[in-house]
Amino acid sequence: MHALPAASRVESRLPLCAKLRNELSENGPWDCAPFTVAADPSAPTPAPTPGSREVPSTTTAPAAPATTPSPVGTPAPVAVVTATAAPAPATGEPGSPGVPPIPVPAKTVCDPAAELSFTYDAREDEEIEGSLVTIEHASGDRTELGCVTLTEMWQWLQSGPEGVPTDLLYPVDPATGAAITTASTVEELTGVWLVRTSLAVSNGVTMNLKGTSVGGDCDELKIRSSPTLIHAVRGHGGNLDIYKTLIQSWDENLLTAHILADDSTGDEPRSYIACSSEVVNENDTCDSGYAREDKGECRMDMVDSELGHMGYFASESYGITWKVRGFCEDMSNPEVFDNVNVYGDITNCDIHHMWYGMYSYGHQGGVWTDSLMHGEDDNYVYGFDPHDDSDYLTIRNNTVWNNKKHGIIASKRCDHVVIQDNTVDTSGGSGIMLHRSCDDSEITGKAGYGPRRGGVRRLEL
Repeated sequence: MHALPAASRVESRLPLCAKLRNELSENGPWDCAPFTVAADPSAPTPAPTPGSREVPSTTTAPAAPATTPSPVGTPAPVAVVTATAAPAPATGEPGSPGVPPIPVPAKTVCDPAAELSFTYDAREDEEIEGSLVTIEHASGDRTELGCVTLTEMWQWLQSGPEGVPTDLLYPVDPATGAAITTASTVEELTGVWLVRTSLAVSNGVTMNLKGTSVGGDCDELKIRSSPTLIHAVRGHGGNLDIYKTLIQSWDENLLTAHILADDSTGDEPRSYIACSSEVVNENDTCDSGYAREDKGECRMDMVDSELGHMGYFASESYGITWKVRGFCEDMSNPEVFDNVNVYGDITNCDIHHMWYGMYSYGHQGGVWTDSLMHGEDDNYVYGFDPHDDSDYLTIRNNTVWNNKKHGIIASKRCDHVVIQDNTVDTSGGSGIMLHRSCDDSEITGKAGYGPRRGGVRRLEL
C-alpha cells in the first residue's frame, strides 16, 4: 500500500467511520457512536484536523558523520504545554477487571528547574539504528521530573557541542517538506521536525511531543528511515507524552513514509517508537534476559494523534511498543512483573500501517480507547497486541480493521483485561482472541468479525 495523499487524509473520526460503515456493512454492525463528540464532558477530545501534508519535491540534508560520545548541559526551557487528562479506566473495586490493585502512577508534572544532560554516541558498531542521543537528569536523580522538547534538543545542537554533528535534528518546511538546514533562531522553527538519530529519554525525564495548538512545538515528527538505516525514539526509563501530533517514519530519498512491500516478511528494518522499563535486580542469576541497565520505569501516552508506517519484525521494534525488560529467558524471575511495570494510554488516535498496531509486554493498567487501528492489510500482523503479563487493561470503543491476523489479542498471562464495545473486522485470524492464561478477563458489548477464525476466540486457556 502507499501513503495517502494530503487530500485523502483523515480529517475527523466520524466521517471515516461512516465511510467504513458504508463499505463494510455486510461484515457486521459498524456503529460510529464512539467517534461522535457528544455534550458529555467526559467524552474524548476529537483529533485535530491535520494540515496539508503534500509530498515535497526537495531533498534533505546529508547524513551525519560519526563522532565520539559527548555529554553537555541543558539549554533554557521553552514554552509550557497544556496538560492532558487521563482517559477513564474501568470502574470497580481495586483488583477487579480493568482496575489495578495498586493505582497507576500519575503522569509527570514537569519541574522546569530540573537540569538535564544530552549525550551523543556515534555507535559506529551499530549497523541498523545508527547514532544515539540520550537525554537524562544531569544529577542522575530520576525523581527530579525534568521535561524536554525537540526545540531544546535543537538548541543544544545549535550551541555547537564538541564532537556532535549538528544535522541530527532539523525543522522542516511544512509546505515543501524540505529540511530547513540554515535555521538558527527559534522564530524559524515550524512545528514539523525531522530527527536523524535514535533518541533515548531516560532516568525519569519526559519528552513532550505536543502540537502547537496546545502550546507545544511538534505538529509532526518524521523519523528518518530506510532499508539500511533506521532510528528509534524510545523512552528508556523516561517518558514520551504524545498529544495532537503526527509521528511517522520518513524515507529521505523518496520523501514519503517508509512503506513496506505488501508481502513483507518483516525483515526490512523500519523506524519505530518504544517505551522500555528496566530496573536491575542483583538477585537475578540467569544467563540471559536479565536487566542490564538501571534506567527506571517508562510511561508513554498518546492522545488525539496519528501514528503510521513504523516498525518491523524484531524485539521491541514492532512500531509502537511498551516493554518491561529483565524477564530471564529461563523464566526464573516471574516476580519482575510485580516489581517493575510499564505504563501508558491510547486515546482518540489513528494508528495505521504498522508491523504490529501496538505491542505490550508487562504493561499495567493501560486504557486504550476511542481509536482507529487499521492498515488496509498493512498492520502486517495484529492490531492491539497486549502480551506477556500485560494486566488490568481496558480496551474500549475502538474500531479495528484490515489487520492481517487478529484484530485484538491478549496472550500469555494477561489477566483482568476488559475488552468492551469494540468494532472489529480483520482480514485474517480472529476478531478478538484470548490466548493462554488470560484469567479473570471480560469481553462485553460489540465484539468482532473474523472471516477465517471467527469473531471471538479462546485458545489454550
